[in-house]
Amino acid sequence: MKEFKVKVPATVANLGPGFDVLGMAVEIYLTASVKEKEGFVIEPEEGDALSGAVVYIADENKMQLPVNITIEQGPDAVPRKSGLGSSAAARVAGIMIAGKLLGLDLDSLDIARKAAELEGHPDNAVPAAVGGITICYKSAEGVEYKKIDPAPGLKVVIAVPKLQTDTEEARKLLPEKVSVEDAVYSVSRASLLIKALVEGDFDSLSEAMKDRLHQPCRKKLIPGFDEIVTESLRAGAYGTAISGSGPCVFSFAPEKTAAKAGEAMVNVFKDKGVESEYIVTEIAKQGAQIIE
Repeated sequence: MKEFKVKVPATVANLGPGFDVLGMAVEIYLTASVKEKEGFVIEPEEGDALSGAVVYIADENKMQLPVNITIEQGPDAVPRKSGLGSSAAARVAGIMIAGKLLGLDLDSLDIARKAAELEGHPDNAVPAAVGGITICYKSAEGVEYKKIDPAPGLKVVIAVPKLQTDTEEARKLLPEKVSVEDAVYSVSRASLLIKALVEGDFDSLSEAMKDRLHQPCRKKLIPGFDEIVTESLRAGAYGTAISGSGPCVFSFAPEKTAAKAGEAMVNVFKDKGVESEYIVTEIAKQGAQIIE
């Protein structure tokens, strides 16, 4: 077996009002190197989402895979339990690794569907597999998606606090029922968000990224969230929201003020006693890929 690598982008889910529907791949990556080895080894050992995906595909095809998989570490790697889709990236990587080793003909939709099944929701898994900004929905055949092509001129600014959030625990904060008024509020903003991104109406993003489905509950886990939104907009961001279930917070911003928006978010975290850093990155147009 020839050694190879799998490279999968991190993802920002929800984009504010698009709960479990909207997702975006960004140019931060999980990279895993693969080589033949007696036994099945994942390094580091906490790569449980990746190993689980490999085993899932192998068991599905009644095969065993003697292989060593090393998840590359470093400052540019996807941080775990941060709201940047680390588990979805790992599962996409695992499915792609197993698929290649077993000679399976898996296209990007197959990979996205299998990863979404393991994740329990598609908003991270789909853009990790296919790249770009995606709208996810379910049909009789399973998870489906459409990609939207945003107008040029957007940077993605991500504040990464030294906190961790468990997605399942964050989901327990969500209400079982919402009012019609709140549902309409979020649907209207999600619709506005799509229009603003596609048509370049970026001044509408500050309103379009608000919602009443998940952010009011989850912001309790993020010290100073409301101030982060206010200060990032004041610093020149177009709009700011929780990344996934948090604790990362992200903004869309023009290039000229992206760093200032990041500094503003970090400063609020600092005032709340939380160490953090910010990343200025781009939307990743390409999804997961195998590098020979």
